[in-house]
Amino acid sequence: MSMVAQGYGITLASEAAAQASFPGVVFRPVLDEPEPITFSALWSPHNRSQALLHLLRACATEIRGQIIGNSMKQSAAPLQRPDLSK
Repeated sequence: MSMVAQGYGITLASEAAAQASFPGVVFRPVLDEPEPITFSALWSPHNRSQALLHLLRACATEIRGQIIGNSMKQSAAPLQRPDLSK
C-alpha cells in the first residue's frame, strides 16, 4: 500500500484491507462487475520464499475450487496440478 500512497499505481484489495488505515490511500469499491477479474502472477524461478509458495498454493486451490464449481454446471477438462516444487 505504501507504493500506492506514493502515487506509483493502484491495486485491488479485499474489503478487509480497506478497513485498515493507510494514509494517502483511497479505497473505491468495484461495483457490479459481471465478469471475474483475471489474476496473473510472475515470479523468478529462483525465488524460494515461503510466502510466495503459500500464495501460489492458495491461488491454485482457489482456481481448482472455481473449476470444480463450474464443472458442476458444465463439463470441464481435467485440471492439471501446477508444479509448485520448483
